[in-house]
Amino acid sequence: MRRPKSCCREKCRRTCLCPQIQKSYSLVVYSSLLVAAYVTSDIVLPFVFAIVLKLLLQPALRILEGLYIPRTIASLLLILALFGTIVGLGTVISGPARTWAAKLPEGIPRLQERLSFVREPIDMTCPRIFGPSIS
Repeated sequence: MRRPKSCCREKCRRTCLCPQIQKSYSLVVYSSLLVAAYVTSDIVLPFVFAIVLKLLLQPALRILEGLYIPRTIASLLLILALFGTIVGLGTVISGPARTWAAKLPEGIPRLQERLSFVREPIDMTCPRIFGPSIS
């Protein structure tokens, strides 16, 4: 004899959690994972950075080892090349950044003028949050 479907549904209702409760449990789990990641970021971040650097520099290390350069010396060469690249990029970017920073005070009024069409709807919608209009 077949059981009526209502009996099976009742059993499922008793054992299964309500979808809203399942969503709240998953929200609690995800938020606790985010909190744990935030709290341990000072410890975990250097390890993540080291793993990413290893993955990026591993092919170049293999090439240098293929040229019969010892692994330690090849690693030191790659680290020096990485730091040299960072310093070189910083040097190249610092000149244009300095001129851009010098032009910034005169560019702010032009930027405010160009974005005035955005400011009006914001002032009308929520004037308390953003305060009175500057212009």
